[in-house]
Amino acid sequence: MAWTSEKKHTIQHALILLSLSALVLVVLGRSTTVDVDFWGYIAFGRLFWHSNSFPYQDIFTYLPTTGQWIYHEWLTGTILYPIYTFAGDPGVIILRDLVALATLAFLYLAARIRKSHRASALFWLVLISGFLGMGYWAVVRAQTFTYLFTALTIYVLERSRWKGQRSLLLILVPIQIIWCNMHGGFLAGLGIAFLYLIGDAFSHRTYWPYLPVLLLLVLSSLANPYGVDYWTYLFHAITLPRRDITEWASILTAYQTHTMSLSLIFYYMFIGIFSLRMLFWWNWQEITPILVLSVTFLLGLEHVRHQVFFLMVTAVYLPGLIQPYIKDLQARSTSLGARLRQNLSAVFLRSTRMTRAFITAVPILLFCVILGSSSFSLMIPSYQKGVIIYYPTGALEYIRRNHLSGNILTEFMWGEYLIWNLGPRMKVALDGRYETVYQGHVANQYFDYMKGKEKEFLDTYAHDMVLFKPDSPPVDSIRSNPDWKGVYEDMGSILFMKARTPMPSL
Repeated sequence: MAWTSEKKHTIQHALILLSLSALVLVVLGRSTTVDVDFWGYIAFGRLFWHSNSFPYQDIFTYLPTTGQWIYHEWLTGTILYPIYTFAGDPGVIILRDLVALATLAFLYLAARIRKSHRASALFWLVLISGFLGMGYWAVVRAQTFTYLFTALTIYVLERSRWKGQRSLLLILVPIQIIWCNMHGGFLAGLGIAFLYLIGDAFSHRTYWPYLPVLLLLVLSSLANPYGVDYWTYLFHAITLPRRDITEWASILTAYQTHTMSLSLIFYYMFIGIFSLRMLFWWNWQEITPILVLSVTFLLGLEHVRHQVFFLMVTAVYLPGLIQPYIKDLQARSTSLGARLRQNLSAVFLRSTRMTRAFITAVPILLFCVILGSSSFSLMIPSYQKGVIIYYPTGALEYIRRNHLSGNILTEFMWGEYLIWNLGPRMKVALDGRYETVYQGHVANQYFDYMKGKEKEFLDTYAHDMVLFKPDSPPVDSIRSNPDWKGVYEDMGSILFMKARTPMPSL
């Protein structure tokens, strides 16, 4: 029985979906290290689900706070906590992979709306698949959802432009409401919509529908537990100099501090230069995509965490530019190759239903093999030489075994991990919630102390314990301080307690 056109399209779409799924699993399958912010999300989620009212006040730190706790990722925490509680490690990892797959799918669909060929769109997704490693390597961050909503926003904008369906822009409003409660990155959606307005205005395209939609998007962002105070916080957060947060560093600073490898820098710059080359080669005249590409590329140079946005938008705008090369390769294929393809196509079309089913099943089998080899257990690494992120698992076990409680001064990267495992009976200073909780001058004092620039921080606040990496600058001064004694030490962490506390020393 001959295949109908509808069946062929259905199979093609299924194979494309499998290809994207396989790409996600190949890139992310072995990446299951838990990001430090994950513990803060689920700690808030636990607090939210077990409280009688919305938690507007922080209960996890003993340092001076900003007053109202404006946690812009609160909805992420309330979603992740029940998933982690009831579905465990696999639930969180599968969620991460599904969100990544949906992000790729929206990028692919947006490229297709722009008349890109399937092969071109898929090729570019493979080319920029490194953004999965950059943006999704850790399980799970609120940025994960920002990438998804960014791809969805671009898809809606492109569909509105190319299909002339301006009413679709209203879909951005409910997207914005969900987005702004999951992550402060919803500003990216506002920014992209604004760039579309500017670009289409200069291109003499219909731009006025963006004006009321942008107003609605701003107003819809007020649908959050904090109201107008959310925007006050955002203004403060945007203008805050994050000198000690590595992902907010420039690409040059990230390289100098060894937080971004030379290979990743080459990767990002290669995509950028290659994209620029394509734009000039084809003398591209479409202002809106050029504007979005330029702004996101420059933001990626200024802050490494923004590089993902540039890589994503290239997957939408640039596949159409490489189509002539793909067609040229097809035209230049040898006659032998052409005959081989023709023969294979003839065999496929004339084969029995069972044979066709077998041939179609091959990608599915490969996908299942990749799926079976993927890890579905969260990795909470203890100290290992050369690792970037690890957790003080031994010290945590010691604290639990001895039923310790009180105030603990710890590494910035470990704060949220301790909040989840020990809070609120044990309070921390300082942690990755940063400007959402802590006063600016307090955070600066902490970071200066951690760099060995000042020592007063240890005596200014009511610390009962100190948990640091053995090579942290303050450790030597604490060792020589008679007011403190070491009670636990391993290769990755050392725990001090006040000398007056009746605990066994090393």
